[in-house]
Amino acid sequence: MLNDIHGVVRQLLHTYGRIDPFDVDVKFDTPSEEWVSSLTRPTISIFLFDVQENTEKRETNMQLVRGNGKAERRLPPRRMDLCYMVSVLTGDIEDEHELLWRVLATLMKYREFPEDVMPESLRSLERVITSRVAGQQESRQLQELWNALATKPHPGLSYIITAPLDL
Repeated sequence: MLNDIHGVVRQLLHTYGRIDPFDVDVKFDTPSEEWVSSLTRPTISIFLFDVQENTEKRETNMQLVRGNGKAERRLPPRRMDLCYMVSVLTGDIEDEHELLWRVLATLMKYREFPEDVMPESLRSLERVITSRVAGQQESRQLQELWNALATKPHPGLSYIITAPLDL
């Protein structure tokens, strides 16, 4: 599921953000100092740093699922928040800022992913995948995260994707 979601985010930025894949890479690696210094092209870094259940969206009523002539009671899928640190890494700070602004505009515009960037595995889910750019409170973690990675900080944002996890 995570690889499919990452593919959707990459496709969203390239297609709807009009960010040329031949000019800018989109990577989901840990932005360590060594990795950052090895980059040769402008790169949008989307680092998954936390996964936790979204308890506000938890459903506790059992579901009745029918199939193959049988009925089964199951717990509904849990909703998981996938927390990403999104930053742009280039050799020029003005380019970083301009590209980060385009990324921000694209991610904020699509709370739900457009269907044409979704693979069948995600389109067929019972619960829709949603996303949002995190607020001030959630974004305070970024400085701590850069420090923990022992990497020079770059401007960034927190991006949260909420996806169902079928138990």
